[in-house]
Amino acid sequence: MCERITTDGMASAYRSAAMTHFISRSLLSTLPFALLAALPGCTTNEGDTIYQQYGGASNDGAPGRDGKDGRDGKDGPSGKDGKDGKDGKDGKDGKDGKDGDGTGGTGALPERYPSHLPECEAPVSIEELDINLFGEDGHSFYFEVTPAARVLSDEERCDHGGGGPVYELSGSSESCPPSAFNVRVIPAGGGACADTGKVELDLPGQSSWRPWNEIPNFKLDVGEFIDQKFKSGDKTIRMNNGQADSTIVREATALAIWRAMGYPAPRTRFVKTQSNVWDYEFEPGVFAAHVMVQPYKKAFFSQELPDVTSAWEGEGNPFAGWSNLECEWSKGKDCEDSVLKAIVNKVNDAPRGAGFMAATADVIDWSMLHRNQCLSALTGTGDDWIHNSNNVVIALRNDGKIFYLPYSTDISGGHPWYPNTPYDGYYDENPAVLCALDPECRELALDTCEEMIDEFEELNVVEAIIEERCDTLEDTNLKRPADEDVCDSLADFYSTRPDELREEIEYLRESEYGEGMGGSSSY
Repeated sequence: MCERITTDGMASAYRSAAMTHFISRSLLSTLPFALLAALPGCTTNEGDTIYQQYGGASNDGAPGRDGKDGRDGKDGPSGKDGKDGKDGKDGKDGKDGKDGDGTGGTGALPERYPSHLPECEAPVSIEELDINLFGEDGHSFYFEVTPAARVLSDEERCDHGGGGPVYELSGSSESCPPSAFNVRVIPAGGGACADTGKVELDLPGQSSWRPWNEIPNFKLDVGEFIDQKFKSGDKTIRMNNGQADSTIVREATALAIWRAMGYPAPRTRFVKTQSNVWDYEFEPGVFAAHVMVQPYKKAFFSQELPDVTSAWEGEGNPFAGWSNLECEWSKGKDCEDSVLKAIVNKVNDAPRGAGFMAATADVIDWSMLHRNQCLSALTGTGDDWIHNSNNVVIALRNDGKIFYLPYSTDISGGHPWYPNTPYDGYYDENPAVLCALDPECRELALDTCEEMIDEFEELNVVEAIIEERCDTLEDTNLKRPADEDVCDSLADFYSTRPDELREEIEYLRESEYGEGMGGSSSY
């Protein structure tokens, strides 16, 4: 137990001291006295003999011989097994798996989406339904689709596959165009309703495109499979979702301004939308709100522009040699593509600069074009034919002249993607740009816009249009949290826009083409 304290054995000495301390504090206090007496002594002189003295003092004896090493002690008995350790703590729960979206893939589709149709007192046919389609807000549309039709739309098979695949590995009851097996239409105020039966129901859009579970745009054509239409004559209607950072307020207010200023533009109304898809995936009765827009079809042109014979819609600039325009509507069987091509050739052959407007006056309605350009600037519509070669609609009248119509105006009113939309465009060779290079055309265009600004101010747009549309959303219980901020920002935009544009036009009169900037942060 005890070791000699030497320089080399210092560590051992510390161990001995520690053991002695342990014995003295722990064991010795529990041992009986007799056992304590039997414990061996300890010395720091290894091998020294201890002489015990009896009686008086005497001299020390001679040093004794070194003692023999003691025998090794017997191995002690094996220790008892230690106690079992405590059980470890339970591991954390794993993350929940994502819910299936019901859109197919490798998972099985449900057999059907159960419908929770809104109640209807007296169902009638769609042609008998007494509904002021674009004259009142708050109509309700309940879409019923099959799971297979939902997959067809979510995967955009009909939009990018040229009508869908020619061959499929498994049979499907759905084909292009995408459809709903029924839509229940309930006019604002309730009462009668109509069940349409099978109709075309597509999910259109570019930046605003969304699948079913994210509130998509809808294009409804009630006459695709059944010969029927609304009393207004409309067969096709668009319901836009406002999902391109715009909300449904921007498009509704912008188009209302175009119409209030006397320019032909689609009518709009706010509508309630429901679906058996949403009832299945969220909860029965859940609904969304859309802005319903009258498309450029027969009903629109017969009501607004009866002299139009063809209309093309798409993107690009045919005067610069590139465009993707499709026939949207025509009085005849097909659009008059050859007439449009001849107009493009004549414009491209006309002299640039002075005399351009005069040389093209028989094929371009310059009065309409000047008004279109000014309204685009007044409403801040940046994603259009002037500023982005997008959302292009060209109409051809029976007098052989073309003009442009507003389309997809949700990117407007100081939209974050186009916060400052200038009067002038950015792309060469479109008619607005070519007009600016002709002094006579330029002066007439700017004069026209100044007059329109005065008309705009007389409308009291903020109160008569912005506040009216925003209040209507609330009155029909269709207003959502995001709408409030947009309503406030639109009021700010349109209250300052006339003075800003007037200042920009004055600046343009004194500068070279293309130096206008648009918006309050321009100068």
